[in-house]
Amino acid sequence: MENQIAYFSKSYKVITMDCRGRGKSELGSDTLTYMLMTKDIISLLDHLRLDSVYVIGRSDGGIISLLMGIYYPERVKKIVAFGASLVPDTTVLYPSIVEEIHRDRVQAEEMIEKNDTTRDWYLIRQLNRLMEFQPHISVYDLRKIRVPVLLLSCDRDVIKEEHTLDIYRNIPRANLCIFPGETHWITSENPDLFNSTVAKFFSGPFRGYEIRN
Repeated sequence: MENQIAYFSKSYKVITMDCRGRGKSELGSDTLTYMLMTKDIISLLDHLRLDSVYVIGRSDGGIISLLMGIYYPERVKKIVAFGASLVPDTTVLYPSIVEEIHRDRVQAEEMIEKNDTTRDWYLIRQLNRLMEFQPHISVYDLRKIRVPVLLLSCDRDVIKEEHTLDIYRNIPRANLCIFPGETHWITSENPDLFNSTVAKFFSGPFRGYEIRN
């Protein structure tokens, strides 16, 4: 997200964090869940004494951003959720992605059994268990989100387009954008397109609510 940090820091105070088990953040002793990471972010906002923020979430961060909107609506001004998902199966992800996550989790467990220390297999197991068995967000939960939401995806993303469309249809105040010819890595491969789209959503009034009602 370095391109997004550089771009948005020109107009906003940008706060970034490594979620548990990512970057320089330790995994901790709890089982890794999306809700746990959401609560970590709320604790960070409390620590920084910030009442509400604009949120950009990519992939896992997209899931977390939706959970923030569901469970902590007063802490969010607007949400941009890119590559988010509600359930961890082939209705959402392409079979090759589901198989890869499962294979990596099984490999990590096998290496733990062998007491292999060439990699942090405990962390790898947790991260892949997170993606293999979570999240579980219902469309009824989505309907609780009252802040404006921009749902982003790509027609070459790992998340199926129809799933992003389902999310969009169940959030009362949502906009939808599916980038043509882009991938899950648009934030680094085509940051100008991504950033300008998000910036327009953040800076202007929400439009579209009147049509859908």
